[in-house]
Amino acid sequence: MADDELIGELHRQVAVARDKVRSAGSFCVGSGCLKASHRRVWVHSEFGPAAHDKDTNQDFVIAWQGHAETQEHDGFWAIVMSDGVTSSCWAEWGAELACWTSLANLVERRVIRSGVQLALNSVHAAGEAIGRFADVITRRAEKYRPEGEFEATWEYVLSEGLFLQTTLTLMWWDGRLHIAIVGDGAVAVRDASRVACRLVTGSDLQTSRVHAIGPNNRQVAELDAWKELALTVPCSIAAFTDGVARGASADVREIFTHADIVIGGGDGNENPARRVLGLLQQKRPRDFEDNLALGLVYIDQ
Repeated sequence: MADDELIGELHRQVAVARDKVRSAGSFCVGSGCLKASHRRVWVHSEFGPAAHDKDTNQDFVIAWQGHAETQEHDGFWAIVMSDGVTSSCWAEWGAELACWTSLANLVERRVIRSGVQLALNSVHAAGEAIGRFADVITRRAEKYRPEGEFEATWEYVLSEGLFLQTTLTLMWWDGRLHIAIVGDGAVAVRDASRVACRLVTGSDLQTSRVHAIGPNNRQVAELDAWKELALTVPCSIAAFTDGVARGASADVREIFTHADIVIGGGDGNENPARRVLGLLQQKRPRDFEDNLALGLVYIDQ
């Protein structure tokens, strides 16, 4: 029953942000496609291989584009992506809340803020939303103590903020590409030639420590990655969580190669992001034993 009450609180906070996002544009959550005359955006998130040690999908992703901005190369679109910290209690809730609240701030403030300040404001909005949710829990800590959790352990979790923790990646386009990351997200770009492909920013795969927003880190001092790029169209962009990065960062061209084949196959109902994740797991399942999230953007001539 306690979990049901917390889920209700989560849904109330998400609903406020979702209404703001909906009023300004169209979106797809978890898996789907947004299309404009010169642009296609696909996203997909899934649990991943059955063999890994997580109980649920702690990745979350949303794609968005403005109502009046769907016909031009410089129309505003965005992908937000979160990866809940595995060791953190209710990390999947933190990931969902972070995506919705950061996106709501991004689309609301895009006309009055820009660049890194817009990114920081949006990250801070996510951190504050997680903080408000955390405060609901800590005010009635015993009621919300997970079943089977020792009282002393629960007190430690709450005092150290080891719940609702998540990474966050914001990527948006307004004629330039902007990338803001807290944690271990990654973004790759392929140019018009479809030959030059580079990992613009990537996950730190050498350590198990992850910088995350959470109850005790509501305001980050700085972003782990910030990029602002002028791209020549046509081009292709991929954003992904560390579950994808571990297997694909050595050669990110593999992501685009698989996507090209799916897109070239002509099945308009096929989601290339979903299909790419399936193919990567099929070819090398041990390299992708994690929750997986991928966003693909193809901008045409």
